Amino acid sequence: MLLREYDAQEIKEEIIQCVASNVFDSEQDSYIKAKQLLNELFIVSGGNFDRPDYDSIMKVLKLVAARQLKKGKDTKVIAQRFKDIAKKIEQVAVYT
Repeated sequence: MLLREYDAQEIKEEIIQCVASNVFDSEQDSYIKAKQLLNELFIVSGGNFDRPDYDSIMKVLKLVAARQLKKGKDTKVIAQRFKDIAKKIEQVAVYT
């Protein structure tokens, strides 16, 4: 399952915003920190941050959620956002 270039960039931006507001919510430069974290997690997941695919996005979302749980943070809000992003991915994905 692949994402078209436009859809991939739009979803990548949504994920960055989600992580920035939910993981780094009270920190300065949260957007930059979220982008750096996601870049690292895409490398760990074997994905490409610049051209994310469905599988790598889902792996990264799970890693972010696991980090939040490890910190003892409530993951209800971020889990709902991830669920919404996953639904959007499924709608725009090109099945191969």
